[in-house]
Amino acid sequence: MSFNDGHDYNYRLLSDRKDQQRKHYDDDRSDHSIQVQTQSSSRSAKKRRKRVRFASTKVPTIVERLYDGYDRLTMKTQLKMKVAILGILTLLSVILIRRFVPPLNDDLLTHLNININISTRTFHLSNWSRPNQILLSGRLGCNIGFEIPRVTIKTNQMHFLWEDRASLAIDRLPDDCTSFTWQPGHQGASFSDCFDLNRGHWYSGSEMHQQFWPLKDVEIPSQPFTTSYKLTSFGPVIQKVWFNSNGFMLIANQTIQLYVQMTNNRLCLQSHHRTLQYQICHRHNIQQIYQLYAQQLYNDVTPIAKEEHRLFHSITWTMLNQNTDTNQSMIDYYADQIIRYQFNNYSILEITDCYATSYGDFEFDPNRFPDINKTIFQLHQSGLKISLSVSMIANINSKAFQHGVQNNYWVRRKDKNGDDVVAIIKWPRGNGVLLDVTNPDARRWFSTRLIAFQQRYNIDYFNFLHGYADYLPTDAVTFEILEDLNHYTYLFNMMTASIMPASQVEAAYQSQSLNQIIQMPIKDSSWNNVTGLPSIITSAITLGLIGYPLFTPATISNIEFNALSANIPNKVDRDLYIRWIQLSTYLPILKLSIGPWKFDIHAVAFLQQLIQFRQQVLVSKFIQCYRQLASDGLPIIRPIWWLVPKDTIAQKIYDQFMIGDDILVAPIVRKKRNHRKIYLPRGHWFDAISKKNYSVAVGRWLPNYITHYTQVAYFIYSPWK
Repeated sequence: MSFNDGHDYNYRLLSDRKDQQRKHYDDDRSDHSIQVQTQSSSRSAKKRRKRVRFASTKVPTIVERLYDGYDRLTMKTQLKMKVAILGILTLLSVILIRRFVPPLNDDLLTHLNININISTRTFHLSNWSRPNQILLSGRLGCNIGFEIPRVTIKTNQMHFLWEDRASLAIDRLPDDCTSFTWQPGHQGASFSDCFDLNRGHWYSGSEMHQQFWPLKDVEIPSQPFTTSYKLTSFGPVIQKVWFNSNGFMLIANQTIQLYVQMTNNRLCLQSHHRTLQYQICHRHNIQQIYQLYAQQLYNDVTPIAKEEHRLFHSITWTMLNQNTDTNQSMIDYYADQIIRYQFNNYSILEITDCYATSYGDFEFDPNRFPDINKTIFQLHQSGLKISLSVSMIANINSKAFQHGVQNNYWVRRKDKNGDDVVAIIKWPRGNGVLLDVTNPDARRWFSTRLIAFQQRYNIDYFNFLHGYADYLPTDAVTFEILEDLNHYTYLFNMMTASIMPASQVEAAYQSQSLNQIIQMPIKDSSWNNVTGLPSIITSAITLGLIGYPLFTPATISNIEFNALSANIPNKVDRDLYIRWIQLSTYLPILKLSIGPWKFDIHAVAFLQQLIQFRQQVLVSKFIQCYRQLASDGLPIIRPIWWLVPKDTIAQKIYDQFMIGDDILVAPIVRKKRNHRKIYLPRGHWFDAISKKNYSVAVGRWLPNYITHYTQVAYFIYSPWK
């Protein structure tokens, strides 16, 4: 056989047992040969089959080479290859399904007090003493996928390992606590553990602008759980702890940056490429679990000095909520009204933070305060004390700014070239810089200047502002590395407490033992349940639960604050004002902004009656509860479920509260009302207004309790026998 294509070919005859096949191979170019196979004459009846591979100068593709190699194999070998390929595809399918699709079977693992699906990581946490009682449910590692981990079980531990990605250790601890610790692997990972809010009632670990009580239907997107001035944040006073009415608490590691999300009735604890660590502890009821928490808070508490008990007697009159900058004439007028209407006994006049020419300079502006020394002397002679607001921010036109730049006292950031530069922040007073409280020299410089200023003008108290962690730029550079941004607020608290122990602060974190006075953030001057007058009660209870029993209530303002618009002048409703000061009177430290003389003489007489009642009945109770703080760690203002922790109705009441263990207060916080519903938990109750006695065995509603306009309903409790 020959082909006229310009090439020479040699042929070799191959013999087979049954038939002869002729195959030709090119000795010189084996990859460009021609092979012709014909069937023997004995099978001439069948259709002739030819496989001809024509020689060509074109280099064959990989697919052609593979096909040619596969075509030479026997049918048995081809079958084996098909089975192998099918097995590989099946294995890959199983891996992908296990990784991205929830399994149909349960894959349940029960150990310790946890029932967990190791594929989906949905879990139920049960009572140690009652395994059938589910306390908490949710899902661990929501963003890990459905890959099956390697599981190791020990006596008091479960360990889950995802190779090079993450690991989860669940440990049983003393005091009926269970610890959860996520660690990222070499590839890094973010973690999100979510808990259902539908089991029992949850109570927040932060004092928020929108103070829901209990936590339900709250929608807060994922954000750093840091102290913040923003109305949509978790608030300026936070603690990484949440309480549940089933008798357990969720408490996260206080030194690691945490992210929190609350959506679809789920509470999610999150971390970004860092360790996520928290504990879940359980007791018989929520009161007992709180006592476990309180023991850890007040081991080294420093009580306020005896002479500072006057704070419970005093009234703080603040000028912070005025819509204009303060000057000496305003101070003189305000003080004259306080003295004229005989409120000057134990009164404190709080001056706004815009007293200086520039923010950051500790000096009164001589144009607005031409003779401030004389004014302060006269106020002291009249029995008034002076409190001054001090900011952690200095404007860039201040003298303090220049000195701080030279000594690296301000928080810095990285510029485009990677160099450290002073971080300029935008705030309502213009462009400013933030004190680097992580720098010991900066703290010493700030404290020394402020103490000298205090001694020069004989200032009695300070109200420290702007210690929020979220004033820090996202690329902030500080003297000390901040693993958790909240550590900035903690150092702010430590510094201000060293300057003046009985100081007021706007922000707080992990500083319960310092016993500083928290300034409750501004509330809407409205009747709104979660942002207006009623929310003062829930904020007060929340502050007590997270360990801050001393606070000044939010004051009614002639400015309407909201998240969508700037400050807008607003005429204060008289009815709202009366109910506001009624409620404030029953809280530990009384703080007011607008004087009653702004309305009429009847409002003045009403406030005088409230203050007289406060001095005669309430102050001694406040001091008694405060003195017990070091021994029992219990808050002064408490929720009414405190008496009967398993009362499911009491767990939802948000507009009543307890003072200590035996005074239940039910103020009116609804517009144009002289009556309200009051819930009395189990116990014996004495109505201090009507002088009636109520013996309540299982909880009782008083559906239409009427009070005089000048009265606040309160009841004296004695235990059920």
